[in-house]
Amino acid sequence: DDLGEYLYARHSKERTKAVQGRGSKKGSGMDTKTANAILKKYRGTGIDKYAKEFYKEVTKKALDLKLEAGLIDKEQYDDLKGFYKNYVPLKGTAGRDEYSFDMGKGFSVSTTGIYFAEGRESVAENPAAQAIIDLQSAIVLSEKNRAMQSLYKFLEANPHSSWSVSGRRLYPIKGALDETGEPILRKKNLDVNQAAVYFDGKQKVITIKDKDLNEAIKKLGATGANRYLQMYQTYFRAINTQLSPSFIVTNFE
Repeated sequence: DDLGEYLYARHSKERTKAVQGRGSKKGSGMDTKTANAILKKYRGTGIDKYAKEFYKEVTKKALDLKLEAGLIDKEQYDDLKGFYKNYVPLKGTAGRDEYSFDMGKGFSVSTTGIYFAEGRESVAENPAAQAIIDLQSAIVLSEKNRAMQSLYKFLEANPHSSWSVSGRRLYPIKGALDETGEPILRKKNLDVNQAAVYFDGKQKVITIKDKDLNEAIKKLGATGANRYLQMYQTYFRAINTQLSPSFIVTNFE
């Protein structure tokens, strides 16, 4: 794909510079000589106009969606948008159809879809195709996060022994210190009855303490995100009228 090849070459130098600036011997997976030859090949073809439009409508759009949905905050957005001038995702291995689609696990929003860019030696898959997939992933994650935000707010406003809401806890990694001597912190793994959601780039946790309700949610899976709030509202009415939690399972199986 011409556009993918051009976008890769255009981003290659800045990715290699950033990665090697952190002490890595790896880079973008495309050497400078190859990148220069590709850019020379497309000089004067007008492909740069398509590249700018692609960035606006695909790459930047994915970032915009994540900001609007609260997956990242404005500071993170500005940092990500400004770090690379010609960013494209470099994932998978060329020729293997190893494209990555990230939407979290089940009904939990366990990821923002943004990862620390590590260096690579192999050539990545077509970055234009991966950028489109990343946009699709951003759409799914954003809608899923909005649904979970509504659920979190509902549960927070209606305290009950069957659930709780909280921030995501961090704990120090034993013996691990950063360059300033401070302990390196890691997020505590979620339990099977917990789900994550983001507000302004900060992760919150929903804990379901009722076994039957938790099992009913699992059956909905990721595709039932827009039904979670409905389920909990039904459940809340049920417990207030002293119905069994099995009422929920029966009505949503």
